[in-house]
Amino acid sequence: MKLLVKCPKCTHNLSLDADMLDKRVRCPQCNRLFKVPDMENLDKAVNIIRKAKTQIHVDQDGKIYG
Repeated sequence: MKLLVKCPKCTHNLSLDADMLDKRVRCPQCNRLFKVPDMENLDKAVNIIRKAKTQIHVDQDGKIYG
């Protein structure tokens, strides 16, 4: 299964394999490192992003800052 992921910084679209869920990836266009949420936490991540008024950062432990 392929995932279509958008970089949170430059909005570049990345096509990733499903094994990249819950891992950090680096955008090839802007070099930003970001975490791809796993399927269980995807709804939670989307709701947090929708409510955010500033940028959101997620560390390697899944803690959210923003």
